Order: sequence, then structure tokens, then C-alpha cells
Amino acid sequence: MGYVPDEWMTFQFHIKTGPRVGNEFAGSYVDLWVAREGKPSEQVLAWGPFNLTAGDPTEDQRYGKLWLLPYNTGKDASVTNPVAYTWYDDLIISRTKIADP
Repeated sequence: MGYVPDEWMTFQFHIKTGPRVGNEFAGSYVDLWVAREGKPSEQVLAWGPFNLTAGDPTEDQRYGKLWLLPYNTGKDASVTNPVAYTWYDDLIISRTKIADP
């Protein structure tokens, strides 16, 4: 599933961190569900186990970073496309899956 122009999309991440080993959470998992406007969500990513960067242990960071970067994979460099922007409206942090909008 890719980005859809001029349409609201909902992204839900589930992040399960494993035990901290040095500056990483070992054996972590990331799941991603995406929903187009007015449609139910679809799971598009089930990734893990892998080590999630946690930063310097002396800083006691509880989570690593999760970047929401809209980029084009497989884009033909010889084709010119118009400039596009992505806005993120709300950030909700929950311990349980949130119902589809």
C-alpha cells in the first residue's frame, strides 16, 4: 500500500521492545497498519525480531526512534515529478490497538 494523494490515511504502529542489551532493545518487533479514508486498516508490515536502537544507557531512554518518512522507492531518476508534502495531524499513544476511524 502506498500513499494516496488528497486523501486522509491512518497509520498505526505497534512496537514491542525486547530486553535492553547495551544501547539496543534486542529481539524487538514493529507492526504497521494503514487505513485509507473510510476503509478498514490493513497490516502492511510485520517486522522482527531485530535490535531497536535505544541510545546511551546512561540517558535511560525508554524508546528508540520511529521515523515517518514519505519517500519513493524504485523511482525513475529521469522522470520529474511535482513537489509533494505530507502532513501528520494527530499523534495518539496507546497501550491497546485503536479502532479504525
